[in-house]
Amino acid sequence: MQTENAFIHKLSKKTLLMRIPSFSGSQRMIIDSMLTFNKDLINKTDNLIIDLRNNGGGDDSSYSPLIPLLYTNPIRITTVEFLSTPLNNKRMEDYLLNPDLSEKSKRQINEQLILLKSNLGKFVNLNNGQTTVVQRLDKVTVHPKMWPSS
Repeated sequence: MQTENAFIHKLSKKTLLMRIPSFSGSQRMIIDSMLTFNKDLINKTDNLIIDLRNNGGGDDSSYSPLIPLLYTNPIRITTVEFLSTPLNNKRMEDYLLNPDLSEKSKRQINEQLILLKSNLGKFVNLNNGQTTVVQRLDKVTVHPKMWPSS
């Protein structure tokens, strides 16, 4: 199934198909809107198939709205360090040009840029020195159900 757009399609009374071809930053608002518009349908449907074929990844902010649908236990995330070079730092500057970027994200990126530029030629941890972060949510959703369900 080739498509450039994210969508949700009801396959049966109990099953939804969600197609997300990209998590690029430009897709964040499309994914958010799709999830918001279909929230009630998702929350009352037993099965959710998420089709990510040929999805090359993208921005955390684009996939993070899916986490509550998948969450069952705390999520352990291993952080990374970035090599501070003019070219790598330019990539961060380019993020700031995204018109859909929130003010909070802009502040965070600007803080990270200051840290990167003051450490040229070094590997820099942009997560306050943490090498592991644990993400916890307040609740586990009833739907979609875990598979296989007991």
